[in-house]
Amino acid sequence: MKSLIPFLFCFLVISCSKEEKKYIYQVQEVYVDSPGADKPNVKESTEYISIAYADVFGKSIGSDLLAQLTTSYVSFGDVSIIEDLIIRNFLADPDAKIPTDSQMRADVELFVKDCYNQFYGREPNAQEVWFFKDKINSNSGLTPEVVFYIFLTSNEYRQF
Repeated sequence: MKSLIPFLFCFLVISCSKEEKKYIYQVQEVYVDSPGADKPNVKESTEYISIAYADVFGKSIGSDLLAQLTTSYVSFGDVSIIEDLIIRNFLADPDAKIPTDSQMRADVELFVKDCYNQFYGREPNAQEVWFFKDKINSNSGLTPEVVFYIFLTSNEYRQF
């Protein structure tokens, strides 16, 4: 009987030990599509200037002005600085077709959707609308010119 007690004790300890449960979680794959990511080609400098001019002024750029602006690309090494200056000059021009601040703030969601259609040629998704609405509504210093500048100098705008 004495030899059976250690055996029974070991049996009870082993049989009473808590069994560990292993949980297996399976994650379903989700494909996320970004509409702006489907633009593989970068605009040439003359295309960029011409399209930006048409988007800001609502008309085609004249050949003389296009030739002058193209010359500025050749004469200066850093293209991004030249493009930045060109866009700033376009937006500062009194003939630029930019909504007023009160028009923008009257219907911010419509303004954001119009910007996406005008500059990117697509509808914004819900997150993009929320982001811009939040930024515009929370910052009284954010003008339509600044929003246009953001769109015109973005990577997505540089591609088609």
